[in-house]
Amino acid sequence: MERTVFATDFKSSAQRPWQAWGALEVGHAAQGASPVTVLLRLTDGSIHDISSRVDTKPSPSHDARHLVLQATGAVSPYNISFDIQTTDDHSCNGRFQGKVASHNPEDFGTHDFSTVEWRGSYVATRTSPLQVVQAGPTKIDQDVQHFLDMSVLVNDPNGQAPYDVVQRGANNLMLDMMMHALPQRARNYYFRGLGDLGDSFRESFGKNILDDMTAASGSTWLSLHDNQNVNGRVLFLAGMHLLCRELSRADDWLSSEFRIHVKDKVEPFFKLVNCPEDALESRVSELKQLYGTGEKDVATKEFDSLRSTYKNVSQRSYHCAYVSLRPEWRTFLQQGPATFFQKVKDTLLSENFKEHLLPKLIDLAEQSTAMPFCAQISALADKLTILAHLGSISTTEIEHIVQVLLDYGDGGRPYNGRGSSKLSDASLFARRGEAIGTI
Repeated sequence: MERTVFATDFKSSAQRPWQAWGALEVGHAAQGASPVTVLLRLTDGSIHDISSRVDTKPSPSHDARHLVLQATGAVSPYNISFDIQTTDDHSCNGRFQGKVASHNPEDFGTHDFSTVEWRGSYVATRTSPLQVVQAGPTKIDQDVQHFLDMSVLVNDPNGQAPYDVVQRGANNLMLDMMMHALPQRARNYYFRGLGDLGDSFRESFGKNILDDMTAASGSTWLSLHDNQNVNGRVLFLAGMHLLCRELSRADDWLSSEFRIHVKDKVEPFFKLVNCPEDALESRVSELKQLYGTGEKDVATKEFDSLRSTYKNVSQRSYHCAYVSLRPEWRTFLQQGPATFFQKVKDTLLSENFKEHLLPKLIDLAEQSTAMPFCAQISALADKLTILAHLGSISTTEIEHIVQVLLDYGDGGRPYNGRGSSKLSDASLFARRGEAIGTI
């Protein structure tokens, strides 16, 4: 049975703006038939079958596309009643307009019982089995739940906004690889005591988990040496740019007659090689001009290859930091990356997850470390990508999972604003390494 999903807004007075408030799903046995199912999804993501409390009447216009839905008694779990009329609710042009009344004033931010304007607009069509909705959420595998709950965000001890602790670790690792990509003589002269590749990273986390994972999986994705070998050119150029910045600022030991010949191009270099996919057409020319377009401006001349390898090294570094910072990865990978990937995939694509658990990701405003819905899906894609690389799984499977979740999540837009929930290629596998240029 198809159900039309309406994103809804209410307006408590003429002076106040429209505010997003839940969703209404209207199910039809067939095109043009009377509604047989009415579901109310609350702003916390939970969904409730209120069909038995709703009366359906034909529209005064006798147009089969127009229906009047009335809930004259209190509708649980919100103590509300409503009277609305739908328009063309079988298509993407579907709308409804009417009134909703609440016996709980806090529902609409008022101080007493009130009736407010209520409207809805089509956002999606659902075909999930009604029995899945009526049965309510069922528990998922405990390890899969821990995998989904694992977050990169931590609260700042100084009361600032939560930050991505994995990104900080990845930036430090990338900086270490850039320094090691410099010629041996430069390292000996400017970076004495640098140690072996990854020493500072291992000291920070006190574990050789990356070596263990590489040996166990047979994949080189988390190998620091392979990362540096594959992406050596961009790491070398990045290291040289950072070295030149330090020389241009070394006024305590390098005289100005030498420093004036050293250019600090760190910021335009990293902006260029880290240019996101969705900004290529609009910003590349500007970024190339900012960096320079002369014969010796290597980042401009080698833009395509440098951008590709920078994306590779930054993503791999992020994944290395992720696995090192979160010991839970050992538990997940003990089952075998491919096996655990399949368990997660089956859960994410299940009707139970899509109907009951996915919508709860959309409205988490009460949690201080909550991310917007699209950012959460992007973070999920990062975790799945680690499993995919270690388990020799095509990333096209991740793209399929992500697209299914985003398409289904479109029906949740009333909880997360009206903007599109589509992810660009640049944010599908979250942009990494963007902070390096500020070192």
